[in-house]
Amino acid sequence: MLVLKKVNIKISAKTQTLLQRFGEVATPQVQGAMQVVMQAAEAVAKEKAPKDQGLLQDSIAGTVEVHGPRIVGVLGSPLIYAAPMEYGTKAFWPPSAPLEEWVGRKFGLQGIERRSVAFLVRRAIARRGLRARKFMAAGGQKAQAIAPGLIGRALRTLERQLSDG
Repeated sequence: MLVLKKVNIKISAKTQTLLQRFGEVATPQVQGAMQVVMQAAEAVAKEKAPKDQGLLQDSIAGTVEVHGPRIVGVLGSPLIYAAPMEYGTKAFWPPSAPLEEWVGRKFGLQGIERRSVAFLVRRAIARRGLRARKFMAAGGQKAQAIAPGLIGRALRTLERQLSDG
């Protein structure tokens, strides 16, 4: 999978203290909270992604990786065109066949009309490139917005469980 967005969460000093206090004991709780965070981030990225046949939307996945003491949220897609759609491109001359198919789906055109419109789209891309869509960035913003609360809640729950035991 092509990683398009790593989600680095900013957490409060109190949450940082709890993380340091519990160390590896907290990993399952934090990992569970991050899975919920990444599901929400994935949903936002899918909602904001460009829509044609739905292939890009369907390919977006939010995952959680544990690297020792670090737990990282990752948004990505295995599709080769996901990165250009996320970040945009400089001007380039795209291939005609995929654009002709897209023009046919988008505008219902056939034959010479389809080829003519596809040429105009290709020429526009050759002049301006593709604009950045930032759908993964929107997912990352959602993750940043909800993660501190969810992680803090998970750690406070762990603190209560350990103090009761």
